[in-house]
Amino acid sequence: MQFNLTEEDMEKVSKFNEEQNEKVYKKQVKKGGKIGEMASLYGKAYYGAIGGELTFSFTPTGLGCVITVKHGVTGEELDLTNTDEW
Repeated sequence: MQFNLTEEDMEKVSKFNEEQNEKVYKKQVKKGGKIGEMASLYGKAYYGAIGGELTFSFTPTGLGCVITVKHGVTGEELDLTNTDEW
């Protein structure tokens, strides 16, 4: 089974990720500690050596595919489901 995202979807994901990263960065710098130091050093949110802050979820249904993207730190979700195609 293969799941695809459109260019428009990827633009939405990129914007969502930038917004979430800005929130995380501000919290990390404010909190300080090792993570805050790393965020300050890099000038952006720090997620460790491999990142992985976004989780993509594709749920096939009888009508179509439900697509969500969840940010692992903020817990906020972006719904990319296109019900117009159902």
